[in-house]
Amino acid sequence: MQELERKNNDMIEIEKTNKDKIERLEKKFFEEKVRLQNETNKKLAELASKAHEDKNKKGKTGKGKKEQKPDLKAEVERMRNPAMEKLYENASRENEQYKVRIENLIKTIDNLQETCRIQDHDADY
Repeated sequence: MQELERKNNDMIEIEKTNKDKIERLEKKFFEEKVRLQNETNKKLAELASKAHEDKNKKGKTGKGKKEQKPDLKAEVERMRNPAMEKLYENASRENEQYKVRIENLIKTIDNLQETCRIQDHDADY
């Protein structure tokens, strides 16, 4: 019975640790997301300013604006995707590992409880 209690306490401690790790990962994820958004906004402003200056210098009409738009989208996607994708993949991978560990601990506890029940039942007879 003490072993069951110890396993239960271990599981609670692991859950708490996993929750803390997940919270830290989420915090890092959102900090990185904000940083990337700020960087993207800054880069967009720079590109828009450059496009506006180029248009004024060259005296282009709406045609120049249409040519610049795909470049802006491509630049934003190029900046945003790799870092965010890697961060998300790492967080997802760690989260899955924690889930597997918790499931294994739950199975162990269930097995211990069943063993205790069997032993208690055998002791009664």
